[in-house]
Amino acid sequence: MTKRTSFHIFPHTKKQWLGTVAAIFIIAAIAKLAILTIQLLLGVEHNAIPIWQGYLISLEYTTIICLTQLASGELAHRIFPLRNKTTAILHILIQSISASFSFVIARQIELLVLGDCVIPSEVFVAILSVSFVLSILGNSIYYLMLFYRQARQAEQAALQAELKALRAQINPHFLFNALNSIAALIRARPDEAEAVTESLADLFRYSLRASKQPLVTLEDELESVKLYLAIEKVRFRERLRVAIDVPEKLLKASVPSLLLQPLVENAIKHGASKVEGNFFIHLSATETEKQIELIVHDSGNGFDLSLGEAMFKKGTGLQNVRERLSLLFPNRSKLVIEKHAVVLRFPFEALEAVSNVSSLKKR
Repeated sequence: MTKRTSFHIFPHTKKQWLGTVAAIFIIAAIAKLAILTIQLLLGVEHNAIPIWQGYLISLEYTTIICLTQLASGELAHRIFPLRNKTTAILHILIQSISASFSFVIARQIELLVLGDCVIPSEVFVAILSVSFVLSILGNSIYYLMLFYRQARQAEQAALQAELKALRAQINPHFLFNALNSIAALIRARPDEAEAVTESLADLFRYSLRASKQPLVTLEDELESVKLYLAIEKVRFRERLRVAIDVPEKLLKASVPSLLLQPLVENAIKHGASKVEGNFFIHLSATETEKQIELIVHDSGNGFDLSLGEAMFKKGTGLQNVRERLSLLFPNRSKLVIEKHAVVLRFPFEALEAVSNVSSLKKR
């Protein structure tokens, strides 16, 4: 079922009513000046009445016209919910006709109250014609802006949904391996088992918090990677060697949340698990031409570069990272695969404060 567009034209709150009343008084003053200008241009003599009385009449017209426009817009939406261009055109016609009709009503009220009309007939006809055209133009611009805003909101909602789905792809193999390591340590080294359990809890706590926002600081991302590597060290012991080379000024750089763990996890899975002896992982970051460059380098067997795009189809990790960079930084990011490294480039921006993601430094 198509969801109805959620918007209101008629004031619903005290603040909206105050804004509407203020707008009516301002428009009435502008309208009075416009009428005097039209009379001068047409060479029509205007009735000699006090300025305040002329303003009150202008205020009466403006109030009736504005309220009629608001009411007709709300009524049109309720009868013909705004779903497409056809209903938008229908709304524009309804409100434009109601604008002209409200002029006639205001003139009749003026006749009943004063017994005469301040605005001469020829001027009134000119105003009626101009108001109808202006109403069509004004409402057309309004609905074009409304559709544009709705399209942007739908695009942002789709982007957030896709990013959320991508961040939710946590490798279950890592969790199984971590739990198996904890189970093996409980009897032999209970203190170490407790430390690994705490690291695992901190890591998943970070994952849950970071999944609610697209960007976090590089410092937080590195702390989460350290937690992940601390857990993996239980399996690989001294074989796993890690070096992190990141300048202090880049620690506040904004990076996509949960960006580095899939790359480090990929290095462990296809490197440390398949080679003998020591295994090295080197994380580094540099800033070049207003871009940040992150490199995850390892000493494994390396990528088979002859596979080309097929490398991204072998697992979700690399493809996940590339898609998220593309969504967050369209046409401004790049993922490059080298023989023993994955290089990420995207715009460098400092993120001074990040809500909901606290420091992950180990207790």
